[in-house]
Amino acid sequence: MTMKVQIENAIDKISAIKGVGMEPKYLMLDVLALYSVYSDRFNIVVDEVIKAIEMIVNNPSLGQQLDFSLRDYKFYHFSSPGQLLNDG
Repeated sequence: MTMKVQIENAIDKISAIKGVGMEPKYLMLDVLALYSVYSDRFNIVVDEVIKAIEMIVNNPSLGQQLDFSLRDYKFYHFSSPGQLLNDG
């Protein structure tokens, strides 16, 4: 599968997550960043990111409130999905 197809598939899968809204430009930039770091296991990493997003959607109490004009939003930090994978 080509890089372009992998990236397009990842964007389609992430943007299809119900309960999440994303700016297309920034989703694309995030997916490109994931690919640049994890090109050798990109599809696995995308699946882990999707699981984390779905977990947050299903449990809105997760995450921490942002401050000031962004207080209607939360952030959630999770470990790099690549660290969860066996490199051997």
